[in-house]
Amino acid sequence: MSIERDGLRAHCAEAADIDLVRILTVDKAHSVTALVDEASRELERRQLTVEGFLDRVEVRVGAEDATVVTIAQARSLISDAVPLHAVAAVSHALEETMVIQHEGWGWVFHHYDEEEYGESYLVDSDAKAHELLGHFLLLTPWQPLAGPAQHLDDWETVTRTEEAQVVVEAAQKLTTAGVVHIVRSPLFTPEGDHHITLLVPQTQLTSAEEALGISRQSLRQLKREATQLGAGDDREAELAVYEQLARMDPTQAAVHYNHGVVLLELDRPEQALASFLEAAAPTLGNLPERPEPPRGRVGPGGLFAMFGLVARILGGPPKASGPEYLVDVEMQLQRLQERLGDRVDLLHGLAGLARWRADGETVRDCYERILRLNDQDEIAHFQLRYLAATDD
Repeated sequence: MSIERDGLRAHCAEAADIDLVRILTVDKAHSVTALVDEASRELERRQLTVEGFLDRVEVRVGAEDATVVTIAQARSLISDAVPLHAVAAVSHALEETMVIQHEGWGWVFHHYDEEEYGESYLVDSDAKAHELLGHFLLLTPWQPLAGPAQHLDDWETVTRTEEAQVVVEAAQKLTTAGVVHIVRSPLFTPEGDHHITLLVPQTQLTSAEEALGISRQSLRQLKREATQLGAGDDREAELAVYEQLARMDPTQAAVHYNHGVVLLELDRPEQALASFLEAAAPTLGNLPERPEPPRGRVGPGGLFAMFGLVARILGGPPKASGPEYLVDVEMQLQRLQERLGDRVDLLHGLAGLARWRADGETVRDCYERILRLNDQDEIAHFQLRYLAATDD
């Protein structure tokens, strides 16, 4: 027994502080009593306590730099004073993170183990959210408080626009109607994408549409009106209908494509480009920017990059409507390239469509052109390295 005890003592003496804390918290129920005792003695010899070790929480609010705060300070993020739709990431000592978001109906908790997304949870009161965050940071069981897990990639988009006020007003209507929803801010979108998206559970889509005055009947009527106007000469009237359709039914690639065509006929090439990129978004959004996500601890410079992963969880671009749109979109982008020249956003669109077609040569050409415009473009650098590695 003494030899075994000596071995455990030596093991604990060589262990890092974090490993000792793990033995005394999350692994305690599965550890032999002798190991727990030795880990406790070793921490005492180092003049450390579990409580003191845990009371250093990394917090990032929105796009601000990460700071280290106490558990009490971190829990103060759960408050009525926090603005609606605000986002914060809270990481405890054992490399788990909760991304929390304030909505009109309550709070959303997105759980990460290092950079691996787990699940999301809906918490309908400040008191419950405050308690849940406390259990998470103290490494005590928090899942029973969290309730059923959510898979937000299955939620539905009801509004997607760059006009923040449009989404905020829609969210207020859903709050009044008692419809659970999430506002996905540009923090959760790839660099250069400034869209704000309003998401609801599939089971509440009909209620959300009713609250926002969106009905299948009104959409069908608008589409019929757009078709009728397309046969005439009033492009401005047709444009107004497509702009309304794009706001009401942002998941339809055909709407964005036709919107772009009308804008071209009105000689608005830059606006047309944005619409064509929207039409391609179902495919471009589902192509991974990194074939293998980065691994390791989310550090001071890495947590903001993690928001890119959250974007895919929070209901990224809608599912593709069909490959025929992609062929037409690519042709329109090529024509716009001849007219506007090389632009980073346009080239990323062409690169994404070339990746969809598995055209490595065009992909390489697009990313090389992007780097000539912006030699700091991380996606272009990564994709070129990835292409070079697959060629070897």
